[in-house]
Amino acid sequence: MSDAILTNPDGDALLAANLTVEQNMVCRNGFTATGTVNLIGAKIGGQLDMSDATLTNPDGTALNAENLTVEQNMVCRNGFTATGTVNLLGAKVGGQLDMFDATLTNPDGTALNAENLTVERNMFCRNGFTATGTVNLLGAKFGGQLDMFDATLKLPAHADVNSYPALVCYAMTAASLILPAAPPGITDLRRAAIGVLEVPASALAVRTLLSGLTYTDLDPDPDPPVKQRLAWLGGDPDGYHPQPYEQLTSYYRANGHDREARRVLLGKRRALRTSASDTGPDAPWRHLTAALRRVPGLIIDALAGYGYAPGRAFTWLLAALGLGTWLLYPAAPTGPTSDHTTNALLLALDAVLPTSPLGIREAANLTGGPYLATIVLQGFGFAVSLAVLPALTRTLARADK
Repeated sequence: MSDAILTNPDGDALLAANLTVEQNMVCRNGFTATGTVNLIGAKIGGQLDMSDATLTNPDGTALNAENLTVEQNMVCRNGFTATGTVNLLGAKVGGQLDMFDATLTNPDGTALNAENLTVERNMFCRNGFTATGTVNLLGAKFGGQLDMFDATLKLPAHADVNSYPALVCYAMTAASLILPAAPPGITDLRRAAIGVLEVPASALAVRTLLSGLTYTDLDPDPDPPVKQRLAWLGGDPDGYHPQPYEQLTSYYRANGHDREARRVLLGKRRALRTSASDTGPDAPWRHLTAALRRVPGLIIDALAGYGYAPGRAFTWLLAALGLGTWLLYPAAPTGPTSDHTTNALLLALDAVLPTSPLGIREAANLTGGPYLATIVLQGFGFAVSLAVLPALTRTLARADK
């Protein structure tokens, strides 16, 4: 049907539901349809080639290929244009789905509805691919990769960029997924199962739903800073979920990046700390209660990063010993050494260590300001001990294994 012109603006321009073609179906080289191209339930034994076709049905479905079966490749490239929804709900493509340079436009809703689509090999939406309206790939299955590198996704003029779903990959499976750079609106990757997930650095700033997303590897190489990936997790419009942090931690550990894994787990604890909901008629009291609940976490974070940064506790300890030595210098005992500065340091150390194991603090018989200073130092010592306890516990657990 190359170069054919079909016109029925109020209905089906081509009614081919349940059509069976043993070899190829070719609608290209200027093929034009005004009205719906209806291929519901059709079976194509070879290729479906719609390169350079123009389909127009702005108030409805431009291509309705629900439950279509194409044994080989489906080609919608080289300027393929559809105004109205392209519906591939439940379609099956035995080879590749090629949408290079395609332009899909549905300013009132879904530009591409590929819910439960199955593509045995790859789907290409790149090299000028443009979609105005939602690209819906909910539950789609790709035996190879879904490549959306340099794809352009646009929102309808009336859409709210903070809530409109530009790309829906909920429960999608693919051996590889290459996300477009910084699409507007929301990207939904919840419950998707991906082999290699490539997230361009610019896409890490996109509001992305991530709960339940799993992957075995991340691209590009080299990795962007872990700080950017944490910001990506923290920007989830649904708020805090632990699973995306655990997934990213597993990725870093599998690649031998233990330091980055610890930073992700620290980010997880911080996200949990700030995730409390403070709504309702008694919101001010809720704010106060939530703030008080966060105080212990803030202290442990500041002292040792919830145990993921134990070196920080050592720095705090040195600072406390220095301050304690200065405060207790006038009251330091004459023993146990002949050097008064050393005595003040030992007294400060005995005050900081829980239970004062050296016995110097008790022997000094301190009163007034120095006594108060030792009480503060002892409280600080207990706090540091509690802060590093998680790190010690994890170390012993790993040694057990």
